[in-house]
Amino acid sequence: MPQDHFKLYEPFSFEDKVKFKRELGIPENRIVIMVGNNGTDNEQHEKMIEQIHRLKNLENYYFIIPFSNRLDTSGIRLKKITNLANEKLGEGNFKFIPDFVSHKEIASLRMASEIFLHLRKIDMMAASMFESNMAYCQIITGDWLPYQYYLEKVKIEVISEFHQINPCIEKILSDDELIDKLNHNREVVIRDYHYSVLEDWMKFYE
Repeated sequence: MPQDHFKLYEPFSFEDKVKFKRELGIPENRIVIMVGNNGTDNEQHEKMIEQIHRLKNLENYYFIIPFSNRLDTSGIRLKKITNLANEKLGEGNFKFIPDFVSHKEIASLRMASEIFLHLRKIDMMAASMFESNMAYCQIITGDWLPYQYYLEKVKIEVISEFHQINPCIEKILSDDELIDKLNHNREVVIRDYHYSVLEDWMKFYE
């Protein structure tokens, strides 16, 4: 069942995020931002990196860049984005995840992250967003993506232009209601998108 791996997130609370940073060797005082979800050009890494390298006090941030990509057999795109990240973000301020990882490993990365940049060119509804909601990770997504039904329920950030990324990050970090929003988003996923909901539906077809 697709959402069965949501069980991995169930035991954790917001306070556990520090533990996951520690286990991954990320300084606990860094704000962790996950940049995209795989290594395809649909993720628009260039546009995201071009903005986030201008964040005030860049040394306070750490970036996780998942980069699995079956199509990039030559490694050309990985090399290109690695060089760009080194130039713009600074070596040691980011971590590439170039290979496919298990659900357990991606859960650890999401639990260590405070913000997920999900700004693809095109998409259907993405499980990575549900996983981020389960991991108490706030999402920044684009208003050009077809998430209307989902957005009616959750309290995430939606932008229309890439230059809005940094102000949006600053808004999230100064949001007094952030933890309430994160808890709300997690509850929405458990209520409407959880594996147990699918199990209930499947009983009708038994």
